[in-house]
Amino acid sequence: MSCNACDIIIPVWNQLECTKKCIESILKNTYHSYRLIIVDNGSQDRTSEYFSNLSKKCAVKYIRNQTNLGTIVAINQGIKESAADYLCIMHNDVIIYEEGWLWRIIKMMEEDSFIGIAGLAGRQIIDKNGEYKEGTLIHNLSNQGLLTPPIEINRAEVAVIDGLCFVIRRKLLDEIGGLDERYGLMHFYDLDLSLESINAGYKNIVIPISALHINNGGNARKTAAYVEQVKSDNLLWERNKKIFLKKWKNLLPVDKRNKSNKWRSLMIAWVISNLVDSKDYNYLLNIAKEGHIVYVFKKTSIKISIPKNQHFKVINCPNVFFIPIVLWKVIRPYKRKMRRKKFDFVFSNYLLFNNIFRKLSNFCDTELVYDYDKQRKLWKEKFKYRVV
Repeated sequence: MSCNACDIIIPVWNQLECTKKCIESILKNTYHSYRLIIVDNGSQDRTSEYFSNLSKKCAVKYIRNQTNLGTIVAINQGIKESAADYLCIMHNDVIIYEEGWLWRIIKMMEEDSFIGIAGLAGRQIIDKNGEYKEGTLIHNLSNQGLLTPPIEINRAEVAVIDGLCFVIRRKLLDEIGGLDERYGLMHFYDLDLSLESINAGYKNIVIPISALHINNGGNARKTAAYVEQVKSDNLLWERNKKIFLKKWKNLLPVDKRNKSNKWRSLMIAWVISNLVDSKDYNYLLNIAKEGHIVYVFKKTSIKISIPKNQHFKVINCPNVFFIPIVLWKVIRPYKRKMRRKKFDFVFSNYLLFNNIFRKLSNFCDTELVYDYDKQRKLWKEKFKYRVV
């Protein structure tokens, strides 16, 4: 299997006509190598026969459950079946109009290792009550009645991805252990997965792929079979909302406005000598949560718990000649890359290092941050958003 292979996982439950339109659009417009993984939650129509015949046209893995186990369990079944580096999770009521759509998404994810999830739609704000703001919907869908127009840029960062169609890294799924099945049949799994991505140090983006969500989604919930099984969809939604808020209350709210493709992460060098100030540590944790990248330069003898995610890079340096080694690593990129800046800021409370760095400041324009209390408001404002 190639290093950027992708499996397309589609849970289905009856609604064969919708499924056919979805599959036909994939066959017509997908150039990137892929395999379909269909998880059938006990369909009573001719779904099984359809996919048996489809295997003559493309690679298909068909998994059938005897009863409706729900969208979340079905997706996890598909994930376990896949060994691909990327997985596309798609509803069976999505029609893709754009040629080369999957190649375009994976190409962007290959170029930016900080993208955890890339989807067709998402919201830039989810508030402290676990409710996303429809006025911040980012998409390129052909649906009628949406509150926002299609985007005109090549990507935009969002707080939460809509579950209708998205591509996720296998690496991220391995880190979080798949979808949280406590949510039951459906609802909130896409919001939960989006916050898992952010919490692991990744970002979520929407790529403007031309598509249609048939009847604006929710087709399965309108069937008599669903009503008979669930009884009250509203009660299920309220139940899952409580689970979601309990799990993510410390991360909410999340606001990703002003995080478009025109922004970039700041590069920060954090120099640790002998003691680690908890105030500095918590401050830099918050900076990393904003999407910036922190390189931690520390002596090998120092023990410190650093989050294992994409936004922290730990460089262990020997105790002997610690300062010259760090200075070399921080300043060296200026000479090797025609004075192109690598670090935007150097964060340090190591007095001796700071004194030497100031004397070498003519060699670079990286700013030294050393007086946390005095410049707290200034640095908070500078680190609040990514800058060009």
